Amino acid sequence: MYTLILLLCTAALSGFTLMVLVRSCNHYNANSYQALARAAGGAKLEAFVSCWMILFQFGACAAYLIIIFDTLHPVLEQWLGSSSFLVRRDVIIPFFGSCVIFPLCLLRSLNALAPTSTLAVFSVVRYYPPPHTHTDVRAPKYAFNIG
Repeated sequence: MYTLILLLCTAALSGFTLMVLVRSCNHYNANSYQALARAAGGAKLEAFVSCWMILFQFGACAAYLIIIFDTLHPVLEQWLGSSSFLVRRDVIIPFFGSCVIFPLCLLRSLNALAPTSTLAVFSVVRYYPPPHTHTDVRAPKYAFNIG
């Protein structure tokens, strides 16, 4: 129940934030965060907003790489064995960051990824267990013990 309340509060705050941003952009006749910050607070606020956006994107990318590791680690551990150096965090994260994610960041258009995205969606639909199927989901052995 608390999760639903938290979700609804987050949705309401996100909607309010977007409404304020749109109204502010209309008021200042701005078409980007940087232009809005420059019009509302000058060059210092524009620099602050730009730095904040870079840090936010860096954090999102770091979180994404951690999710990739958490997803691939058990699979690679089963395929290669737990003693292989290829299953270590300090190998998987830099490899995927530099050899998979970075080249994707260099694409000028995401149209080239459309077939892969379609295949991924159909794979999820095909292999996702039906709601009535019981799946034995267990926490990974490297999960933190909070209790």
